[in-house]
Amino acid sequence: MSTKLKLSTNHISLKVKNLQESFRFYHEILQLPIIRIVGPKDNPRIIWLQGLEISQIKPDDERVPPTKTGFFGHIGFEVENIE
Repeated sequence: MSTKLKLSTNHISLKVKNLQESFRFYHEILQLPIIRIVGPKDNPRIIWLQGLEISQIKPDDERVPPTKTGFFGHIGFEVENIE
């Protein structure tokens, strides 16, 4: 007998080149509320908005070509029961 998995999306993670510019877009334009800011307010490392985590690409990250503005990090899911 199989049981139906109750699955929902918790958040999407994006790695961006300009954290402040991305924050302004998602928070001020799309009006996603702030959930949590990690790091100093004037230079945060990660910003959690409703349904979205944005973080700064490290300058030495070889996964991102210089022409790209960022990349997809991951999707976080929620399940009712992990068993």
